[in-house]
Parts: sequence; C-alpha cells; structure tokens
Amino acid sequence: FFYAGTHTIVSSLWRVSDISTAILVKQFYRMYVNNNKADSLQKAILKVKQRYPHPGYWGAFNLVGDYQ
Repeated sequence: FFYAGTHTIVSSLWRVSDISTAILVKQFYRMYVNNNKADSLQKAILKVKQRYPHPGYWGAFNLVGDYQ
C-alpha cells in the first residue's frame, strides 16, 4: 500500500466484530474533521470501549504511517 502511494493505514491485528468496527470507523471519520489521525483513532477506540469493554472489540486497531 505504501509503495502504491498510501500515506496511512488503519488496520486490525485480528478478526473484529463488524458492528464494533462500523462504530469505530464512523467515529474515526467524525473525529478526523477536527483532529489528526492518531487522536481521531484514539477517541474512536474510547467510544467503542464504552459500549464494548472487552479489548477484543477495540484493541486490534492500529495506525501505521503518517499520523498527522
């Protein structure tokens, strides 16, 4: 992906629930309007953590590349 020109990748380390992933991605893009990518992902993870406290739902996500 980086070779093709992508600057940042948000990925998961293991299979995650579709519902919790949808919530996370929706929150990520809502937060990205006013924050950088790293802060947006952190806030989105905290939002999912409120609803699904087990780390299996939110702990798999990571950001690689340009975090701004």
